Amino acid sequence: MVSPIVNFAMWLALMMTATAAVDLTPSVYQQELDGTKVSDLMFRDGQQKILYRCPAGWSFSGGGSQLSLYTSFPLTTVEIRRLDVAEAVTFDGERLDAMKSAVLGMVPREAADVNVEFEQKNPLMINRNETFEVQLAYRCNGCAYRMNVLFLNLGRSQISFKVLARRDDFDKVMRPFRASLFSWQWL
Repeated sequence: MVSPIVNFAMWLALMMTATAAVDLTPSVYQQELDGTKVSDLMFRDGQQKILYRCPAGWSFSGGGSQLSLYTSFPLTTVEIRRLDVAEAVTFDGERLDAMKSAVLGMVPREAADVNVEFEQKNPLMINRNETFEVQLAYRCNGCAYRMNVLFLNLGRSQISFKVLARRDDFDKVMRPFRASLFSWQWL
């Protein structure tokens, strides 16, 4: 028979894990791999650590529910955000439509020629969690832009990964950022 104290401690640990949210406040985590020192960003998800390797040469700032990444390309935005939801969600038809609408809502009001280039469920899995991706193009203030938003479903919260860049720079920013998403790992 398990003592009431052990039962309470197990229940408390379970509740803390269930209500914990990913904290995007970065700290640098260094490790040695095959004799080479490697630096990753480390975030917290309750008691767990999340490691992420930012693309080479990029800088970062932020914390709490948002992390901004900076490249050498002008007029570029790269953001990682935690989105809290009231209850656990699944990526079904109605939810996918709402996320697509949310991405369209990120487009400036003065934008023209807004076009959804594609939307895709589970283009990649992160830590065995489902994702949904929307990519669109538009013109604003004489420039052509492309935006990509990938949503990661964590049940009671989501992480959004957003890239916005001029059309000519987009692939140069998107390619290393997408590759970096494969480094996300929970420890």
